[in-house]
Amino acid sequence: MALGARTNRRFKLGLRARLLVISISVVALGLVLAQAFISNALDKNLRARAEQQRLTESSLIAAAVRAVGAWDTDRADPLVRELAARVHDRVTLLAPDGRVVADSAIPIARVAWLTNHGARPEVLAAHRTGRGVAQRQSVTVHRDLTYAATLVDGPGGEWVLRVAVSSAQEQATRRAVWRLLGVGGALGLLAAAGMSWLAVALAARPLRRLTQTARAMVHDLSVRTRLDLDDDVGALAGALDGLADNLASTLGKLERQRDRLGAILESMAEGVLVTDARGQVVLANRALREMFLLGGEVAGKDPIEVVRNADLHDLFAAALRSAEPTTRELFIEGVRPRRVMARVAPVEQPGAGAVAVLSDVTELRRLETVRRDFVANVSHELRTPVAAIRGAAETLLLGGAQRAETAYEFATMIDRHAERLHRLVEDLLELSRIEARELRIDLAPVDLRAEAEHARELLAIAAQARRTEVRVSVSEPEVEVLADRGALEHVLTNLLENAIKYSPEGSVVTVRAERRGATVRTLVEDNGPGIETRHLPRLFERFYRVDAGRSRQVGGTGLGLAIVKHLAEAMGGVVGVESTVGRGSRFWIDLPRAPDA
Repeated sequence: MALGARTNRRFKLGLRARLLVISISVVALGLVLAQAFISNALDKNLRARAEQQRLTESSLIAAAVRAVGAWDTDRADPLVRELAARVHDRVTLLAPDGRVVADSAIPIARVAWLTNHGARPEVLAAHRTGRGVAQRQSVTVHRDLTYAATLVDGPGGEWVLRVAVSSAQEQATRRAVWRLLGVGGALGLLAAAGMSWLAVALAARPLRRLTQTARAMVHDLSVRTRLDLDDDVGALAGALDGLADNLASTLGKLERQRDRLGAILESMAEGVLVTDARGQVVLANRALREMFLLGGEVAGKDPIEVVRNADLHDLFAAALRSAEPTTRELFIEGVRPRRVMARVAPVEQPGAGAVAVLSDVTELRRLETVRRDFVANVSHELRTPVAAIRGAAETLLLGGAQRAETAYEFATMIDRHAERLHRLVEDLLELSRIEARELRIDLAPVDLRAEAEHARELLAIAAQARRTEVRVSVSEPEVEVLADRGALEHVLTNLLENAIKYSPEGSVVTVRAERRGATVRTLVEDNGPGIETRHLPRLFERFYRVDAGRSRQVGGTGLGLAIVKHLAEAMGGVVGVESTVGRGSRFWIDLPRAPDA
C-alpha cells in the first residue's frame, strides 16, 4: 500500500506537474521578456512624447507672450495664468537675468520674493541650446515636476518661458500601460496554461494507465498493462510486464524459502540472534524472546541492548574478526538469570553479519549440581551407619558374641543403624516418587482440625516420651482446605515430629490455623532453641541440617522438610518458616480453602 502511494505521488508530482510547470514557465518567461521589452520601449516613447509635448507647449506660450508683448508682471501674470489653465500646466516667465516675472502657481504678491531661477538646469540648457528639459522636485511648490524651457527674444535679451507638469501624471500613464500589459500577459498565461494542461493530459493518459497497473501489481503480480503502442510508452509497458513475470517467480521462491526458514527458526528450542554488517540485530526467534523475556521490537538494536551481556558482545566481535565460529558458556543476569551455551558464527559472505545460537543449559547445570550434591550427601549419610554396622559386626565376629552383654549392645547398635538406613532409603524413595510425579495427589476438601488431631494421636507416644504437650488450637470446628488427605497427614506428622524432637523436654507444641482470604495458613509452633536467620533460606533443602550432630542423634535423615516442601507444592500450597534464636520456631503451610458446599 505504501509503495503504491509513493508511486502515485511520484508520478503525479514528478511527471505531469513537471511537464505542466515547464511549459507554463517557458510561456511565462517569454511573456515576461516580451513585456519587459515592450514596457521599456513604451516608457521611453511616452517619456519622449511627454517631453516633446512640454517643449511644444512652452514654444507656443512663448510665441503668445512675444506676440502680446507681456514683459512686465502686471501684463504677464494674467496671460500666464490663463494659458496655464488651458494647458493644465504650470507656466513661468523668466527675465534674461533669471528673475521670475510671472508664475501661474505663485500669487502675484509673492512673485517678487522668489529666488533667482537662472541656475535651474532646464534654464541653463535653454540658454545653451534654445531648449531645455529637466525632471526634479520643485523648491518652490515641493512637488516632482518635469520642466520644459524655451528661449524667447524680448527686451533686454533672451527671456525663458518654462512649462512644468507634475511627474505623477506621467507615472499614472505608465502604470495604466503596465496594468494593461499585465492583464494581457495574465490572460495569455492562462490560455497557455490551459493548452499546456490539455497537451500534458493527452500525453500522460497512457502513463496514467501504466501507473494504475503498477499500483495494482503491488498487491497482485498477475495484473498486466495490455498496452499495444509502437512508441517509447509501449516499450516501457512491455518491460514492466516482463519485470512483473520475473518478480512473481522470484517472490514465489523467496516466500517458500522464507516460510521454511521461519518454521525452522520458530520450532527451534535454541535461541537464534542474527546481526547485519553494521552489527545490529535483524532477527530474533521465539525461543530467544522467551529465554530472555523480550517483549518489544529488537530489530535495529545492538546485541548488547537485546541481551545485556558483555561476553556475548565480545563473542560477536571475535567471530567477525576471526571469521571463525566461537563457542563459550555464558551467565546471563537479569530478571531470570540464565546459563547459556553460545555459538557465534559469521555469515559466509564477507561483511554480512553473524548468527548466534544460544542453548539454555541452566536446568542441565542445576541438575548436574543437584546430582553431585545428592551423591555427596547420600554417601555422607550412608557412611556413618554402614561404618557402625560393619564395626559392630566385626566385633561380634572377633568374639564379642561370646559375651551376652556385649553381643546385645552391638546387636542393638546394628539394629538402630539398620533402622536409620531403612528410614533414609524410604525417604529417598518417597522424595524420588514425588519429584518424578509418580505420587498421586487427589485434591478434596479436608477437615484441618480432624487431620491435626489425627497427627497428634500418631505422635502421642513420642510426645509422651519427651514429656511434650501437643495442642491443637483450631478455633472453628470445621476449617476445610483443598488437599490430599494422605499428603496433608504426612506434612503435619513430619512438622510435629520435628517440633517434638528438637524442643527440650517439657515443651509445648501448638498446631493452629488462620484464614487468609482464599487460603488457610496452618502453623506448627514450638518453644525450642530456635534457628539462626542465616539457616532459614536453605532449611527445606535436601540433607541440609542446622546441627548435623544433633540431627543424627535424634534419628533424622535430613530429607523430612524437603519432602514437606514438595508435598505442599504438589497440593498447590506454599511452606515457610519463621524463627528467633531462644524463642522457638514457627513452621507454616498455606493451602487453598475448600469451596463452600
